Amino acid sequence: MQAPVKSAFVLLVAAGVIGAGGAALGVPHAPTSVTLRSPEPNVFKGRVSSPKARCVPSRTVKLFQRRLDRTAALISRGVSDKRGIWRIDLEGELTGKFFAKVKFREVGSFLCKGGRSTAIHIRP
Repeated sequence: MQAPVKSAFVLLVAAGVIGAGGAALGVPHAPTSVTLRSPEPNVFKGRVSSPKARCVPSRTVKLFQRRLDRTAALISRGVSDKRGIWRIDLEGELTGKFFAKVKFREVGSFLCKGGRSTAIHIRP
């Protein structure tokens, strides 16, 4: 009788029900979104937003570049300020498709979900 319980646990972990920050177990949570734009060469900026104010400040924003083989390379990181605004300045000539992501974060007993921006294309 132990095998069904063990396999059910494995299925729950694989499905992300257990170990996903508790979101599926009744922990209060809020969606998070992140925007990305490049107003000038090698400058990337945007805003982290959420209906819950505590999900906005001090979020680590990761900037990725999409490769030709459809994988993504981490280019740099930034941190959102108290209003959710973030900025990353880079050097060199950057071209290609870029997107930004924030991971989920627990704030006390509250879960701020992760988010991903729309990809932007920087041309030479």
